[in-house]
Amino acid sequence: MASMDLRNSTYEERCQWITHKKNEGNVDFKLKKYETAIDFYLASLCGFDFKKDISAEQKLFVDEQLKIPVLNNLALCLM
Repeated sequence: MASMDLRNSTYEERCQWITHKKNEGNVDFKLKKYETAIDFYLASLCGFDFKKDISAEQKLFVDEQLKIPVLNNLALCLM
C-alpha cells in the first residue's frame, strides 16, 4: 500500500506521509492501543525508501527527525 501511495511522491510529500503515519501511531499509543500503533509505525517505515538523490542534509533530517523517533516508538509498543 505504501509503495502505491508514494511511488511518484516528492521528498517533501514522502516526509509528510511518514509524519502523518507516525502521528496516527502516536495517537493510538497514547490511547494504549499498541497493536494498531505498531501498524501505523510499520507503515511509516515503508515510506523510507527514498531515492538515492537526496542530499546529505535531507538524509540527516530523515534519520534524526523521522526514522529514529518511529523506531523508538515502535520499540516502546513492543515492550
